[in-house]
Amino acid sequence: MKYIVIIIGILLLTGSGFTAFQSKKLLDEGIVSKGKVVGFDVKTKKEKKKTSKMYYPIVSFQDDEGQSKEFKSNTGSNPKSYNVGEMVEVIYKKGNSENASVNSFTSMWLLPIILGIFGLIIFAIGFAVAKAR
Repeated sequence: MKYIVIIIGILLLTGSGFTAFQSKKLLDEGIVSKGKVVGFDVKTKKEKKKTSKMYYPIVSFQDDEGQSKEFKSNTGSNPKSYNVGEMVEVIYKKGNSENASVNSFTSMWLLPIILGIFGLIIFAIGFAVAKAR
């Protein structure tokens, strides 16, 4: 039972490594295209008396076969990271343009960084507790 926190930390670190590997592989092997921000999907979140909004860019682009595609970015922000009409770099796996993403540091590396930081912290806490017993 005392090792459960260490195991959770290891799982988070593993997730960080896996998602970093996937991002690196996409950057190495992916097809890059130019896209245009055509709008935003706005998610509103209410907490007690405060309301906050996250803006997820909707991007249109042409894939390597000349097909017009559109997607909503998985990475939202407040304030908006882009303006409508702004050109952005898009990246996707060959033959899988439906799963495109904006080629930005945040889109590629935010999840691996967050998982890695939390994994290290939780692992260190678990290790310190296990060693103290």
